[in-house]
Amino acid sequence: MASGKDRARETHIQRGVVFGQQALGVRLDDLRQRGAALEVDVARIAGHLRTVQLDTADTRRAVRETVTGLAALADETVLLAELLDECDQRLDELDTRLDRQDVRLTRMECHELGTNGLDVAVTRWADGETYTDLPFVGAVVLLAAEVAAGPCGQYELLREATDGPSADDNAAARYFRRQLIRRVVEHARPNCGRRHGQRWTC
Repeated sequence: MASGKDRARETHIQRGVVFGQQALGVRLDDLRQRGAALEVDVARIAGHLRTVQLDTADTRRAVRETVTGLAALADETVLLAELLDECDQRLDELDTRLDRQDVRLTRMECHELGTNGLDVAVTRWADGETYTDLPFVGAVVLLAAEVAAGPCGQYELLREATDGPSADDNAAARYFRRQLIRRVVEHARPNCGRRHGQRWTC
């Protein structure tokens, strides 16, 4: 009886050991499968991490390139601003030169018109076409008024506006006054009286 119980117990124990080994084998297989799946997941995560690292490196490189580009752009912007300032200064200088040139051209045109106007007025007066019935002094006064009312007066006003008023008789603005006096003196005669026809009777 004792040996029978021992054998039954031994058989029971062996069965338990076999069942335990089977369960352990199944557990180990499950762990191996889970480990394999875990290794796959870890490999995937490692791949993702590697991709992230590469993207991060590219991003850093792009950021460095962007910073370098922005620095270069800032330098170019400074140079462009300096160039624009220089262009503005040159344009201002050109505007000033053009204004001066325009004033000179206006002076020349007005001077030419004044010369022609003075020649016409004095020639008509000297030829007896104007102020024929007036004494010499009255005729000269009217002649001076006629000349001053035309381009000669405009030239004088223009020179005074650009050069400033001057009381000097030799000022540029007084040019046609001096020319009128010279022309009148050239056509005048000592002790002149009234004109008869187209010439002064002296």
